[in-house]
Amino acid sequence: MKKITIILICIFLLQGCKNDQRKLEKDRGNAHLKLKIDTLELALLKIEKESPIAGFAVAIVNSDSVIYQKGFGISNLETNKPYSSKTIQPLASISKTFIGASIMILVDEGKLNLDESINDILPYKIVNPFFPNEDIKIRHLVTHTSTITDDYEDIDGSIYWLLEDSKIDQFESSKELKGRISYFKLGNPIELDEYITNICLPKSKWYSRDNFLNDKPGSRFEYSNLGASIAARIVEIKSGESFKQFTEKSIFQPLGMTNTGWFYEDVDSELLSNLYELDSLNKPIRFPRYHEAGYPEGQLKSNAEDMSKYLIEMIKGYSGNGSLLSNSSYKVLFTPQLNENHFDERSDYEFDDEYNLGVFWAISKAGLRLHNGAMDGVYSFLYLNPETNIAAIAFCNMPDNSFGEIRSEIRSFEKE
Repeated sequence: MKKITIILICIFLLQGCKNDQRKLEKDRGNAHLKLKIDTLELALLKIEKESPIAGFAVAIVNSDSVIYQKGFGISNLETNKPYSSKTIQPLASISKTFIGASIMILVDEGKLNLDESINDILPYKIVNPFFPNEDIKIRHLVTHTSTITDDYEDIDGSIYWLLEDSKIDQFESSKELKGRISYFKLGNPIELDEYITNICLPKSKWYSRDNFLNDKPGSRFEYSNLGASIAARIVEIKSGESFKQFTEKSIFQPLGMTNTGWFYEDVDSELLSNLYELDSLNKPIRFPRYHEAGYPEGQLKSNAEDMSKYLIEMIKGYSGNGSLLSNSSYKVLFTPQLNENHFDERSDYEFDDEYNLGVFWAISKAGLRLHNGAMDGVYSFLYLNPETNIAAIAFCNMPDNSFGEIRSEIRSFEKE
């Protein structure tokens, strides 16, 4: 009996030692993580102080939770309102990853096949005039190989329009900046279909053969905002809902993204950031709010808190534990679809988002799944590293080259 008691005591002591060891290791890990987070934050505070960028937000997540999330700088220079993790702003082209998710949701529902011809779905026919007998397929749209280009800047009008008066002409703004505002003033609100048909259909007011590459559809990569908008229009037709309604019901609501929308009226105005550009004196000047006909390609408005939820789901999906898509659809979403023959040249840069494509998710040579974004008043990026199971996003309310330093600091943190 004494021997049994001694053995039990030894087992309890051993188990206690193991528990103590685990707690010690966990405490050490937490201390190490806190040290790294503190180091990252100091670096970001330094950028906040030295960069001309008015405000920006950063979020880093894994498949379980948010690792780091914070806003820096100012969202409204006129009122000196701080930029926080709740601050909402347009996110530019990372919006396209939501088109990709929408397409794959419809694939899961059996309503779409990536190898369908777009002309079997659209109520009009889009044909590359150089290859009139070759189908443009959905797969071509989502991998930017449709041969539909964005070379329509010289049209009689604009696909963008201002939502408020601009005061840029009253300041010492650059000729280029004034030119952008003048271009936006030419625009009037038009629907997604009108935008597409005006550019793609012969005899329409913005049509030109130059709106297409002299290459067979599917054979060459050429980044196409218009191609992305056509993909979003196909989502509308196959779902029977507007793209706004479909994404709200199928993505935003399931993920609890309550501060995300495509139009300014869809989000809390109290949380909105102003957008800025640098004037000719290198000082920030407010850029007026605007919208574009092809809004799914770049007009998503969200904040760091909501985008963290989205990235957590993307990590889970990549790992086979997602809830928005089936495992097979997540695999297609993130699997390279192209090869070197699709490109004239490719960069080895680890954040290059034109090295290979999944479904609107780019894949760099380093294996990162990513997308970059840029438009008037905005720089943005998001990426997912399958090796570390960590994802990150950052976006700012004023484009400046120093934004690249934010990404570098996040990448250094993620690697460690």
